[in-house]
Amino acid sequence: MKEKSPQPNPAYKSGDFALTGWNGASTLLGVVVWLGAFALSVADPARLDSAELLLLLALFVVTPLSLALVAPTDPNDHRATVYRAAMLAQPVAALLAAASFAVPGGLLAAALVLPWLLFTGLVALYGFMRLVGSRFSRADEVCIAFGLLYLPIGAAWLILARFGARPLGFAEIIVFLTAIHFHFIPLTALVLTGLVGRRLAEVRPSAWPIYRVAALGVIVGPALVAGGITFSLLLETVAAVVLAASLVTVGALTLVYILPATHPRVGRGLLVASSFALFVGMSFAVAYALGRWTGAWTLTIPRMIQGHGWVNALGFGLCGLLAWRLVNAKP
Repeated sequence: MKEKSPQPNPAYKSGDFALTGWNGASTLLGVVVWLGAFALSVADPARLDSAELLLLLALFVVTPLSLALVAPTDPNDHRATVYRAAMLAQPVAALLAAASFAVPGGLLAAALVLPWLLFTGLVALYGFMRLVGSRFSRADEVCIAFGLLYLPIGAAWLILARFGARPLGFAEIIVFLTAIHFHFIPLTALVLTGLVGRRLAEVRPSAWPIYRVAALGVIVGPALVAGGITFSLLLETVAAVVLAASLVTVGALTLVYILPATHPRVGRGLLVASSFALFVGMSFAVAYALGRWTGAWTLTIPRMIQGHGWVNALGFGLCGLLAWRLVNAKP
């Protein structure tokens, strides 16, 4: 990520994206489906638990919102074909993946998630094409590209979870939470970090060196956390601190430099909510990793789902994506 200048990139101006009618319809469908799932979980908690609701939120709401914010600016660009294919596949693949929760875990449940894996493969291909096109020249573009590239990892772990596999001896809940982690990190943390960088280049280029360091931490953080969980508690703790510090820096840059230049007022309010939710959610992540490493305290999985999962998903992720939807919207 060797940038000669942090000047705004005219090829990726914040306002140049298209929220198509198909994407709008799929997002609305996703909201309706997710609210229905939420009502079902309230009526019968044994049918859907909090972790499954988080995953469904990623499939039906976060994904289409995120894709709208990273659309190619030129409809004739060769990347646009891959992007359109992913957009068309998303609602169908999401419905099939959701249907896997209606059947017992096993081969059929895993098979129902395969279309979602194919969809995320298209998203990753689009991300790879963006990465090659950017030539690693801008930290914000690299962030967005890696966010798209990470997504199939979440789909692969979701297949393992629905099949009932326990790779490396991980508990069933850890396999499922890994799937959730790699759905939200790409399409909230990395995409939002990229959008912050785009805007920062416009309003405060002098802060770009700080942003570049934070962006690098957000890019490598998810892989380091996964490696730490697999191989080393110390690495897991260091990775959690690096990722949290990087995201908190992005949140601080948002509040200090981007917020004053943000319109409309609702968008500013959502950015504030997103940033403060990020501070809370990442403090839980660091506390959990430190507790596991030192043994001084224990944060249970249910507590982490509440304090880290839901706060980040609804506060940081959903509020952040809605904020940038409003901020980027053309008058």
